Amino acid sequence: MEELSGAQRRDKPKLRLVDNSAAPTAIVDTEDDEITRASRISRIRWLAKSYKLDWLVEQHCFTVPGVESLNPESLRSLHKDMERARECIAEGISFDEVGLVRNTSFQESA
Repeated sequence: MEELSGAQRRDKPKLRLVDNSAAPTAIVDTEDDEITRASRISRIRWLAKSYKLDWLVEQHCFTVPGVESLNPESLRSLHKDMERARECIAEGISFDEVGLVRNTSFQESA
C-alpha cells in the first residue's frame, strides 16, 4: 500500500464548539402562514381533480363561497378529510364507512 506524502495527506478536521445562543428559534406553528395555506389549497384542488372528490370540497364549503374562504381550522379539516378519502379509494373502503359523507341539510348558510 502506497503511503501519501505530506501534501497529499489530509489533516484531520478540527472540531470546535459553536455558540448557538444567537441562532434563530424554530417556528413552532406554521399552520396558518401564507405558504402553508396556499400549499394546502393547491393539494386540496389536486386531490379533488385527481380523485373526483369535488363533492367533499362542496360539503366542507357548504356555508362559504369557496375553499379560499375557509378559516384555518376548517381548511385543515378539509385537507385531512381529502387525504383520508384518497386512502379510502386506495384501500377500497367506502366513504360512508369512515364517516366522510355528512348531511349538509342541517347546516345554516352564512
